[in-house]
Amino acid sequence: MQCKAEGVPTPLVIWRKNGKIIQKRTNHTDFIHEKATSDDGGVYECEASNSAGFDSYMVVVKIKPVGGSKKASTKGRLGAGAIAGIVIGSVLFLFIICLVLYRCRHRLKAICNKNGGASKGNSSANGTVPERKKLTEDSQKV
Repeated sequence: MQCKAEGVPTPLVIWRKNGKIIQKRTNHTDFIHEKATSDDGGVYECEASNSAGFDSYMVVVKIKPVGGSKKASTKGRLGAGAIAGIVIGSVLFLFIICLVLYRCRHRLKAICNKNGGASKGNSSANGTVPERKKLTEDSQKV
C-alpha cells in the first residue's frame, strides 16, 4: 500500500493495523506485505507528520482467497451436506434400534404367553407368577 505524503521537511510515516503500530516512523511511505493471509485483513492507517502538522487516512483491507487457498481454509471443516447426512444417519440409526427393541419385546411377550409365563391372566396383582400345583396320582391318570 502506498501512503502519499509530501511536505517540507519530508514527513515521517507511521503504519497502524487495527490501531496498533505495525511500522514505526520511517521516511518510506510504502507498506509492503507479501504472502498475505486472511488474518492480515483489517483497518490500516497511514499517518504522516512533520513539524508543519500531520494527516492520516484509513483503508479497510479484505484478503480474498486465491485459487486453491479457499479449499485449504475449509480443510477439516464439515459442510452443510455432511452435517445433514450425519443428522439423518443418526436419526435412522435410533429409529432402527427402537424398532428392534420393540420387536424383541413383543416376541418375548409372545414366548412368555406361549410357555405359560407371566401374562395378564396368569399373574397375580403384584406381578409374580403363581407356583404350579403338583399333580396328584389321580390327576396323572388320564
